[in-house]
Amino acid sequence: MATTAAGNSAWYKAKVKVVPSGDCIVVVSVAANARPGVLPEKSITLSSLIAPRLVNLLI
Repeated sequence: MATTAAGNSAWYKAKVKVVPSGDCIVVVSVAANARPGVLPEKSITLSSLIAPRLVNLLI
């Protein structure tokens, strides 16, 4: 079983805010106890993933 570096196995609730590329996403917290103001964001890069690139074909 895989463990995190800190040994914390808690699950967090978040919503995808933006997908800047095929192997990276930015999530924003949706915790009920979040402080008012700017919500915390986290950028997640998916390793060992090769996303296909979109190509514009002009015919």
